Amino acid sequence: MQSFIVGSSTAIGIMGAGILYFPAAIINVLIGFELNKKMREENTKDYI
Repeated sequence: MQSFIVGSSTAIGIMGAGILYFPAAIINVLIGFELNKKMREENTKDYI
């Protein structure tokens, strides 16, 4: 019974931390896409 409590509390803690970090991860991905798009546009300007 004690190992079940420890295991379930660990799983709930990991999921809770994941929920906290999820919005920040989405924002980082969106910023990365925007920066990648800007870099691609600047590189194409150099070739023209």
